[in-house]
Amino acid sequence: MTLQIPDLDDRDFEQLRTDLLERIPVHTPEWTHAGESDPGVTILETFAFLAENLLYRCNQVPERNRRAFLSLLGVPVRPPGAGRGLVSFALPRGSRAVVPLDRGAEVRAGRVPFRTRTGVDVLPIETAVFVKKPRTDLDPARRQEYRNLYAPFLDGPTDSLLFYQSQRLPEPLPGGPVPMVDLADAAQGASDGSAWVALLAPEGTRPDEVDQVRGALAHQVLSLGIAPPPQAPSGRVLPVRRWTGDPSQLGLAFSLPKIDATTRDAPGSAAASYVGVPVEQADDVMQVAGVVSLRLPGYDGLLMWDFDPEEEGTGDYPPLLEDKQLAARLVTWLRVELGATQPGAMRCPNTAISWIGANAARVLQAVPVVQEQVGVGTGTPDQTLTLANTPVLDPRADPDGTGELLVEVEETAGAWTAWEQVDDVEAMSSDAAVFALDAQLGLLRFGSGLHGRRPSLGARVRATYEYGGGPAGLVPVDAVTSLATSTGPVSP
Repeated sequence: MTLQIPDLDDRDFEQLRTDLLERIPVHTPEWTHAGESDPGVTILETFAFLAENLLYRCNQVPERNRRAFLSLLGVPVRPPGAGRGLVSFALPRGSRAVVPLDRGAEVRAGRVPFRTRTGVDVLPIETAVFVKKPRTDLDPARRQEYRNLYAPFLDGPTDSLLFYQSQRLPEPLPGGPVPMVDLADAAQGASDGSAWVALLAPEGTRPDEVDQVRGALAHQVLSLGIAPPPQAPSGRVLPVRRWTGDPSQLGLAFSLPKIDATTRDAPGSAAASYVGVPVEQADDVMQVAGVVSLRLPGYDGLLMWDFDPEEEGTGDYPPLLEDKQLAARLVTWLRVELGATQPGAMRCPNTAISWIGANAARVLQAVPVVQEQVGVGTGTPDQTLTLANTPVLDPRADPDGTGELLVEVEETAGAWTAWEQVDDVEAMSSDAAVFALDAQLGLLRFGSGLHGRRPSLGARVRATYEYGGGPAGLVPVDAVTSLATSTGPVSP
């Protein structure tokens, strides 16, 4: 995009001279004689003359130099951003298989292509997220009724009941409000500081088949997609940051019920306990939508308590699952709660979650181009070649950090050498095999021979890159509905 640059200053000599003379009584009131013959006025006129010339020259600085100045200041011109987000995949009804989906699979929202940025093992599982929302609307008679019912669970006369309502976190809808639960708000968000993810067997699974799903999930990697709201509960807008991939910076903890032969059949006889789930990879999901990869335990680690009617949902146990159809498909509960970050790490300002779902992968609106023949070298200084597709996705400006840009020059017949992308070719040595990219225009610029090498006469140049971006990638929720890459019975 061409920069729309205004004139830095359009004042001429007379305007500058008048402005300077008007400042004399303000800054130097002792200067009482400002006639044309005064030496001080002559100095001011000389300054006005030089300033007029300098302003004229600054206003003639070409756009290329302005771009270079901005780049040196760390403010490069940005091309249109590519749409990014999360896509959750599912298996057909009745499937018990685990289908791997590699990174780079193409999914589509209508005719708009997206590429997965992470691989995912699609498991035969669905999710529903619940929170224990505090309840304060019960009348005294109803409260006393609950106290009488749960009196056996109170250990002493000072113990009291905390009332909550099991509330499902709604799915995001196009044009609708953004769902949100604040895990740190015990009064209005989650009373126990947790989001409870019900891992469910696929719809249509009979109760006697749930154990088969547990067997299929044993020792698998669960790709759990998590999206924060656009703003933290404090109102602060969350920045888009580079993916860290460091579980110690995550700020969330994941656990499954710890059940043995004693506690499974009589959960009320002991306090609920949980065991942590190992995190194999984690994006910075409390600041930007991403994926957390969890290594599930074996079959025995996915079991559930066998509750009596009055025990379910009490104490530190998972919330009451009132929907009996969902309860019949329940494999186990995954507890998600705020956890401590690595000592010394900056605390994330966000404590809220907007969406959690299984079998998720990050996607980016991107179309790959492999070994495009860009042109032929001329041997002249400052050669430029233009890629066929724009805007180019610059991997160095991608918060995902997984893009690709490879420019190769045929040094000798059949021998291709990769050249390095840099911000400023003029800052490089004469023998540096480098190039600079204008992502918006798809322009590759090479060196002059004094700063950066020149592709020699007749040397072919090819490029492997991705392009995409603009308003086409701003698709609504649930717009991605097809999988172009053939990977078996998987659908987004």
